Amino acid sequence: MAEINVLSDIVINKISAGEVVERPASVVKELIENSIDAGADKISIEVEEAGRKLILVEDNGKGIAKEDLPLALTRYATSKIKDESDLNSIATLGFRGEALAAICAVSKVKVESRRSNSPFGFAIEAEGGKEGEIYPVGAKEGTRVSVRELFYNTPARSKFLKSDPVELSHIISLVESYCITKPQISFSLKSNGSTVIEVSPAQSGRERFFDLFPEFNQTDFREVKNSLSSLSIEGIAGESSKNFSSFRYIFTSVNGRFVKDKLINSAILKSYEETIPKGRYPIVFLSLSLPCDEVDVNVHPTKKEIKFRQQNLVYDFIQKSVFKAFHPSQPVFFPSMDKEKSAEQFFKEKTFGSVKESPSLFKTDFEATTPISSKVPPPSSHKVLAVWRKGFIILDSPGGISIADQHTLHERIRFEEFRHFIESKGEKKQFLETRCYAVPRNLRSRIDELSQILNEQGFEAEAVSENAIGVRSYPAFLEEREIDPLLEEFISEGGEILKTPKELHKSVLVMRSCRGAVMLGDELSIEKAQYLIDKLFSLNAPLTCPHGRPIIYTIREDEILSRFHRR
Repeated sequence: MAEINVLSDIVINKISAGEVVERPASVVKELIENSIDAGADKISIEVEEAGRKLILVEDNGKGIAKEDLPLALTRYATSKIKDESDLNSIATLGFRGEALAAICAVSKVKVESRRSNSPFGFAIEAEGGKEGEIYPVGAKEGTRVSVRELFYNTPARSKFLKSDPVELSHIISLVESYCITKPQISFSLKSNGSTVIEVSPAQSGRERFFDLFPEFNQTDFREVKNSLSSLSIEGIAGESSKNFSSFRYIFTSVNGRFVKDKLINSAILKSYEETIPKGRYPIVFLSLSLPCDEVDVNVHPTKKEIKFRQQNLVYDFIQKSVFKAFHPSQPVFFPSMDKEKSAEQFFKEKTFGSVKESPSLFKTDFEATTPISSKVPPPSSHKVLAVWRKGFIILDSPGGISIADQHTLHERIRFEEFRHFIESKGEKKQFLETRCYAVPRNLRSRIDELSQILNEQGFEAEAVSENAIGVRSYPAFLEEREIDPLLEEFISEGGEILKTPKELHKSVLVMRSCRGAVMLGDELSIEKAQYLIDKLFSLNAPLTCPHGRPIIYTIREDEILSRFHRR
C-alpha cells in the first residue's frame, strides 16, 4: 500500500500559510505591502481583538480589475513578475503571489475593489481557501480587504498566539515601521474603535520619526548621509546615551523595503560598540539604496530577511557611515567594490567581533583561571592590592590572586539590596509633586500592569491618563537623580513586551541594578574598592552579576608557581 500522499491544494495552502501568516501582524504586513504596491498614498488599518476577530485594511490605490479578483486569491498568481529574469530586478514589496492565498487558507476573507475607470466595484469572498462568486458592490476607488476569524480552522495555530496586548503591540510596531520607511503615505491604525496611530504625509523619514515619537529630542540625533558608487544611505542615529534593551527603536529599509536584517543590525551595533554596552541597542533609522540586482529579497516568504551580493562591502559601508556621523573629522576607508574578501572570511574577521586566539598571560597546559569557590571566605580574607585600568580590582585572596570586575561586582550588590528592600517593604521618599511619565502607544494597553509592577518595586504609581503613569514616591535608598532615567527606560521599553509580570519584576530589578552601578572606566580608590569587596562577601550572594556574568576569577598559587617553574 502506498505511503506517500499527494496533498490537496487546501492542505498545501494551510502549510504555506504557516510560513507567511505567523500572527495577526503578519496579515497586516502583507496587506499593507499590497496597498503600497498599488500606489496608495493613504492606508487605513482597523483591528478588533488584536486582529483575532477582524483585520481591515483599506487604501486608495489603483484597485483590482474584476477579472483579476479570483487570481488575487490564487497561490503563485502575481502582477509583479512574469518570468525568471524579473527576479533579478524586483522593485515591489510583494511579488511571490502567496500572501492573500495564505491568508484565505486560515481565515474568512472579503476583498472589495474598484478601478478608476469603473462606475462601481466588485467583491469576492473566500473561506478556508474556498472562493465564492464575484459580485458588484458600491465602493470607493481602491481596495478594501477584511480578514475575519484568523486561524478559525487551525486551532493549534491559534493557541500559539499571545495575549491581545502583546499581539496588538506587534501590530503597532509593524505599522510604525511602515510609517517611517514610507513617509509620503498617510497611515491610520485603530484598535477596537480607538485611534492608535494617525499620521499625515511627511517630507522625510526623519520628519515622520519625530512625528511618531515626539518624546525624543531632535538635538540628541545625528544625521547619517553617505554614498559610495551605487550605494547610498541616509537617516538618523541617536546619541549612545539613548539606548534600550531591545531593537525596539532600530528601523531599517533597503530600497524602500522595511527589513529586519542581521547583517544591517550587526553593522549598526559595531559602530556603537565602544559607547554602548553589550545587550543594549541605540535609536537608529537608516534607509539604504542600491541596485536591485545587488540584493536578493527572495530569501524567505516573509521577505524580512534579505541577502546582499557584496555582504562585506555593505556591512563596512553601513558601519562606517554611522560611525562617521559621530566622528566627522576622523577619516574612514571603505573597501573596493571589486576587490573583496569572501563574505565568509569577512564575517569571521570582522562582523561578529571574533578574534584570533592569543597567548594568555598565564597560559599553561591546564586551565589558567577558574572561578573562586562557592565557599566564600570572610571579608578580611580578600585584600585589595590595586585597581587596574579603571575596571578591575586586584585582590590578595586565600590560595592565590583574584581579579574582580568592578561593574558586575557593584551590580550584584545593588541587586541584593533592591531585593531585600522589596521583601522588607522599606522606606519611601515623597516627590514634592507627582511626576508623570509617558507610555509608548504600543504599551498603553498594559498601563495598569506596568503601574502595578512599579508599586511592587517600591514606588507609588498609578495610571493618570490613558498614556501616562504618575509616580508619587520612590524607594528611599535611591538617589532622586536616578529616578527619571530609570523610570523613563522601564516605561519606554515596557520591561520587554513579551515578558510575564514575574519576568518583568525581575527585569526591573536587573535594570535598576545596572543603571546606577560603577562602570568600567570609573575611577575607584583602594578604600572604595575594599568597601565593595567586603560588602559583596557579607551578602553571601552568587558570584555572578544578575545577567549571569562572573564577578571574580582567581589564579591559584600553584598555577603561578608552576608558570615560573617554581614547582
